[in-house]
Amino acid sequence: MALLGLGSFNIGFAFRDTFENFLAGILIFLREPFALRDLVECKSAEGKMKAITTRDTTARHTDGQLVAMSNHELLQNPVTVRTDRDLRRTTIICGVGGREEVDRAHDII
Repeated sequence: MALLGLGSFNIGFAFRDTFENFLAGILIFLREPFALRDLVECKSAEGKMKAITTRDTTARHTDGQLVAMSNHELLQNPVTVRTDRDLRRTTIICGVGGREEVDRAHDII
């Protein structure tokens, strides 16, 4: 009996990541924090969502590379959905030369 219990514990520990990803996939399906074709960022991965399964999620980077992210990682880390709204605010920093007229540069911008 002890050997059976120890074997079950080892099998459960070995499949822990698989179970975590499966449960996280179900939670993602229920919560729907993002959808297919959304542009999302999580940790160092950013791309357009291509497929959401119960085990992992795939996204295509802006440079064309395909990245697979585990659902557990998406559920445990902050996810930024960049295409959540039609309008977005962005900040652009630009400089004006010392010899240029500031009012004229402001009008041009």
